[in-house]
Amino acid sequence: MNRVTKQLNHQTKKFIRKARKTKTIGLPPGSLVHTGIFDEKPIQIHVYEFSENHFYEHRDVNTSDLATFKASEHTIWIQVVGVHDSKVIREIGDLFQIQALALEDVMNTHQRTKQESYTDYEFFVQNIPFRNAVDERFTTEQISLIAFPEKWVISFQERDTNVFDPVLERIRNSSKRIRTMGSPYLTYALLDIVVDTLFPILDEIYEEIERLEEEIITSPQKDTLLKTHELRQNLNTCRKCIWATREYTGNLIRDTNPVLSPEIKLYFRDIYDHANQLTDSIESSKEAALSLVDSYMNQLSMKMNEVMKILTIISTIFIPLSFIAGLYGMNFNSEASPFNMPELNWYLGYPFVLLVMLTSAGGLLLFFKRKNWF
Repeated sequence: MNRVTKQLNHQTKKFIRKARKTKTIGLPPGSLVHTGIFDEKPIQIHVYEFSENHFYEHRDVNTSDLATFKASEHTIWIQVVGVHDSKVIREIGDLFQIQALALEDVMNTHQRTKQESYTDYEFFVQNIPFRNAVDERFTTEQISLIAFPEKWVISFQERDTNVFDPVLERIRNSSKRIRTMGSPYLTYALLDIVVDTLFPILDEIYEEIERLEEEIITSPQKDTLLKTHELRQNLNTCRKCIWATREYTGNLIRDTNPVLSPEIKLYFRDIYDHANQLTDSIESSKEAALSLVDSYMNQLSMKMNEVMKILTIISTIFIPLSFIAGLYGMNFNSEASPFNMPELNWYLGYPFVLLVMLTSAGGLLLFFKRKNWF
């Protein structure tokens, strides 16, 4: 990626952060203001209505038609794709009597991963990382879930991604457990698939660490250190997504929650185990990424030592040669005294001096070779 692209991307990020801060300053709690990247596409609402023997799929439902599903005896999953239209979000909140503070968190797409208990429902915010196509760094997408204890689950996602497709396929294929255990199990299934998306991402990061490690050992490039720095930033992004998941799932397992039966808590314990596993994997990958920096600096030092060794050998060889050349460059008059460089009048004086020089250089090379300098 060239310098111009990096600069434009950096300016875009600064603009988004500035807009995020200024949009909500001075507003009362519960104000529905979207703080993410605006999407011109209208919000899509899909409704999945299912029980043990029935499954109905309703695509692109209007908010005015959602009231008809409240009287259904089946489990209802309302999938909302897009959170940028405050009018649509407010209408959904009014219909299901959702607290304005929860709706505010849905539209404020930079929330930390968390779980909050309200009187009539449980509210979950889970972030998942995805790779930015511009600079290949990870950014996050916020998934919000509102789970009612009876039969309704409402999911909000920023983009039209396929993160929930495996769960939807299980419902379509008449999976008995997910069709019969109501909204608590559906909530578990949705959260579980979001958490599990981190496993292939971390595998990809680990492979990248191994590739960078091999590159550092064999032929480190100028941008190797930059790649290592971006890798550590990606790991920090993944850590932010999963760290709080372990915290809130642990609390749900330990606390007395009338919505979660002991059987459902067993499944949430599975999410807790996955969160622990992912956290340990992230920490070990961070240590491996940190060791890449040390390896890179060591490789630079070794390369510098090799260069200095070669320069030292060359300088050491030319020191006696320079001395001999300087000695015979003084040009004393041999006619004034027999001690004033009699070699100047020798017939083989010039070849003799060259032989002395070659012998000195060869002797030093042989000495360095025996010392294993090269």
